[in-house]
Amino acid sequence: MCSELDRVCTGIERKIIKSGKSDAFGLKIQNLLDGQDFHIDIGRPTPSGYTNKKIPIQSDSLIVDPKTTSIFLEKGEEKILVIKIQVPLNTQSGIYVFEVEIKTSDGTNYSGLQKLYVDVI
Repeated sequence: MCSELDRVCTGIERKIIKSGKSDAFGLKIQNLLDGQDFHIDIGRPTPSGYTNKKIPIQSDSLIVDPKTTSIFLEKGEEKILVIKIQVPLNTQSGIYVFEVEIKTSDGTNYSGLQKLYVDVI
């Protein structure tokens, strides 16, 4: 659950998505600084996930949209960014990780690294 004091909040950080389906996460960004651009990058760690038997998944074909974007927020303004995840057919069951990094216009991290988890079944 997000609070009014959170700079960045996902609300729900874990979703179950069936192979061949897609779903979306919401990422709330609240600007507590002067008006500026925020740069959002969504990456993947290595390994990118783990099978149900805890075996590392070194690479996969999950699709995230957007991978990178920028938004301008006035001081005190907040927006929700929709992050769509598509799981191609025949994707191996397991837990897949996405890392969301938000930086201010000068390149400073605005919040800690946010992690999103997709349980593929």
